[in-house]
Amino acid sequence: MKVRARVKFSSEEFKNFEKMLYGGDSFLVVREGINDEPREMRFGKTIWSENDEVIKFQIYLIDRSHDTGEKSLGLFEPEMTNIQAMLIRTTESLINLLNILEKKALLTSEERQSVKDIEREHLLSRISMFSEVDNLDELPLK
Repeated sequence: MKVRARVKFSSEEFKNFEKMLYGGDSFLVVREGINDEPREMRFGKTIWSENDEVIKFQIYLIDRSHDTGEKSLGLFEPEMTNIQAMLIRTTESLINLLNILEKKALLTSEERQSVKDIEREHLLSRISMFSEVDNLDELPLK
């Protein structure tokens, strides 16, 4: 069984939810008014947005019974998971470096912010690099 829901959180509520979301543990879910028997579930893939101090999540709850079979790698795995881990480490390293430089007064807070602020056109040009190939004429038509 899968359940999809959309929820809204304040920043403080999200801090509590985040511990459960990224904790990796399963938990009991009761579908009140549908079935009073608790089911062991876990979080599936989530998507979210933040606007005006409100954090909105679309969550999927997956019944643990789906996890008993042989596990197979999903599309673009394990590469995607490894890329995400590398990106997180790189981002955290950059934040730590900016903190150290600012603390040592080698970087002003305005300079720090300019490192973090990326203009939309620069971002789009960098994103387009993901679809660049050496020579398009050498690729077969599909």
